[in-house]
Amino acid sequence: MTTNASSKTTYEGIIPSIVFNVDYKIISNGAETVGNVAALKDSINTITQHLMVLKIQISDQEKNRSIEWACTNAAINAFSYWRNRDPYLPVQEESTSYVKRILLSFKAGRGHPIAGKSVTRYKQQYNADGNQTSSSDGEEEFRNALINQIHELLGKKPRVALEEENYTIHYD
Repeated sequence: MTTNASSKTTYEGIIPSIVFNVDYKIISNGAETVGNVAALKDSINTITQHLMVLKIQISDQEKNRSIEWACTNAAINAFSYWRNRDPYLPVQEESTSYVKRILLSFKAGRGHPIAGKSVTRYKQQYNADGNQTSSSDGEEEFRNALINQIHELLGKKPRVALEEENYTIHYD
């Protein structure tokens, strides 16, 4: 610490000289410092971009790990449903294998169609013209049960959308 004639104290001897050199360069050599600051900003921007890419990659890895765990444990909260492609020959199945197919679609980044399935058996009905029609009161219940099972497996509620008159389930 030094004292000059006007009794002001300076701390040049205590604070490392590198700090003063940086301050000195910034103050006295503006053009060179601006270049260095610009290079520093570019480096920071590059690092920020790399961190954003890394964050996306980690998120994708977590998603895949979650989906793989869900595939392995797809029997959790499984339920029975009716696959009603042919109203005369409905087939009752467990949701486990169907959920695995949906999860594999999620892993590939796609949605999965979920039409033609119900928790209740289709009923044969006749319209006003006397023609036989099929209807199910359990399609919405099926969608809800499927959403709940996948939500329990992934810890994330999937999204169901009506696309071209058919329902599709999506990861996000």
